Amino acid sequence: MVSRVLRPTIYKPTLGFWARIIGPKWASIPAIMATFIVSGLMHELIFFYWCRVRPTWEPMLFFVLHGTCLAVEIVLKKLVGTTTNDTWRLPRWISGPLTVGFVMESCFRLMFPHVLRCKTDLRLFGEYDAIRDFFKTITAGLARAVVGLEVEPQFNEPYLSTSLQDFWGRRWNLMVTRILRHTVYQPTIGLISTLMGRKWASIPAIIATFLVSGLVHELMYFYLSRVPPTWEVTCFFVLHGICLTVEIILKKALGDTWRVPKVMSRMLTIGFVMLTGFWLFFPQFLRCKADVKLVQEWNLMIRRILRPTIYEPTLNLVSPLVGRKWAPIPAILGTFVVSGLVHELIYYYIARVTPTWEVTSFFILHGLCYTIEICLKKTLIDKWPIPKPIVKLEEQPPEHPWYLPIDWWYKLNVDAGLHPSDGCMGFGVVIRRAILDETTLVIVATLARAMVGLELEPHFNEPYLSTSLQDFWGKRWNLIVTRILRPTVFLPTYRFSSTFLGYKWAPLPAIVATFVVSGLVHELMYFYVSRATPTWEVTSFFVLHGLCLTVEIVLKKGLCDTWRLPGVVSGALTMGFVMLTSFWLYFPQLIRCKADVKEIVTIQIGDKIPMMMAKDSNQSPNMAIF
Repeated sequence: MVSRVLRPTIYKPTLGFWARIIGPKWASIPAIMATFIVSGLMHELIFFYWCRVRPTWEPMLFFVLHGTCLAVEIVLKKLVGTTTNDTWRLPRWISGPLTVGFVMESCFRLMFPHVLRCKTDLRLFGEYDAIRDFFKTITAGLARAVVGLEVEPQFNEPYLSTSLQDFWGRRWNLMVTRILRHTVYQPTIGLISTLMGRKWASIPAIIATFLVSGLVHELMYFYLSRVPPTWEVTCFFVLHGICLTVEIILKKALGDTWRVPKVMSRMLTIGFVMLTGFWLFFPQFLRCKADVKLVQEWNLMIRRILRPTIYEPTLNLVSPLVGRKWAPIPAILGTFVVSGLVHELIYYYIARVTPTWEVTSFFILHGLCYTIEICLKKTLIDKWPIPKPIVKLEEQPPEHPWYLPIDWWYKLNVDAGLHPSDGCMGFGVVIRRAILDETTLVIVATLARAMVGLELEPHFNEPYLSTSLQDFWGKRWNLIVTRILRPTVFLPTYRFSSTFLGYKWAPLPAIVATFVVSGLVHELMYFYVSRATPTWEVTSFFVLHGLCLTVEIVLKKGLCDTWRLPGVVSGALTMGFVMLTSFWLYFPQLIRCKADVKEIVTIQIGDKIPMMMAKDSNQSPNMAIF
């Protein structure tokens, strides 16, 4: 769009002027320079309007640099084309990464520093995977704002990567990297090192890790789209694994005798990642309409979370005071106020500046206008009926005539052409990713044990042999989740509590906080499966176990190991308590949301994939299946 605006207003007039002076062949050179200079000045003006600070002329230099390089490129093409009749060109697989790498490098050198200083939402560019990591981001923001704790980052400036090893090993998606390192990479190294030595064992281990990651992503996309896999994403990860192994072999062979300069290696790395991403990774993401489904998740999540947590409690509280007829008014206002405060918190984490409360004012204003609209409808509906063509009853939620704030607000955004791009709309993908990651790791472990006798890190450790709740939850049940919750919830709360309670009793609030977080995550998982209002039974289950575990620890500390129940008795009591509380609080909600039925349906759909692929291959015998 900007190119179409600048072409008739700057480029063509300048081209016509210079064509009369230096001829039409070379007139495009000053025309291109003038166009890029004007574009740079426009961006400087936009950034000045945003941040109201003195220009640093970095965006201007960015556009002048690109204009100069483009002019040089055109001159070289004209000269080389004249002498060689256009017979020499760089191969696309070289020119593509060089072009993308140069654009990214110059952006991060000249354009984005000024954007970050202006405190815009592009601050998240280096960590743009916010859909999958929104809740970790919010947790980090709350921890930093409330108790001053720094949560471990999910990304480490991946745009500064100087090699594929640096990108995948130290900068991109660090949590998944740590999970795959312990579950796939290290066991494969232990198996292969006995066959080919420790020096080269990392090569097949890297290939196996990337292959597992690709299969997990294929499973995620299948869950989103329910279509037969095209294996493009797996090819993407396998390609990167092979290239990474080639890179490691070259490094081992050459040692430190020769290195590519960092500027060049950074451009090549980012260019290769972007090129292969747009070639193999993103097409399947777009085909399964993940962006459309994420918008739907956002609508459902906001509607179902704010309604039972803010709207309905306020409605029930105010109804005895003002009557059922007018109770929705303060309930709607409370919902919009909470929504405004949540958005303020999100923007504070992005910008790190003192809130101006403009966003909260925006939501309060819309809440007031909406309540006035409802009051007018209630008072005038009998005296001044609205014509039927204007009222669209099909847009009303069927559950309750006054459950409109969230639906109305979502439709207002969509009708205005806005995209509700806050990262929390992707929590459904986060839950899918967590479930699929753990399920896939269990399947891979079983296959590895059955086929090659390789013992991967266990998911459970014979929980039926537990002799106490501490033994059950800490050492035997769901070990991967235990290892995730320990550094993310338990240890930060432990360090914070130790300043008030001392190191002896600090584990108690840390344990309770960990179980509360686990309970809320399970509630959200069940809500995502069933789309029903939470009953909080599962949260009560985890809170009860957290409290009982703290009582057990207090008794152990008080008795100082002077008296213990026999293992047979304590084991029976532990498993009895777990089973009793599970059938009381945990399983009813699981059964009500029909999780078992949905899992069977999912398995049946997965079983049909080979038949669908065979049918497609029979219909199209010439089509290659990757």
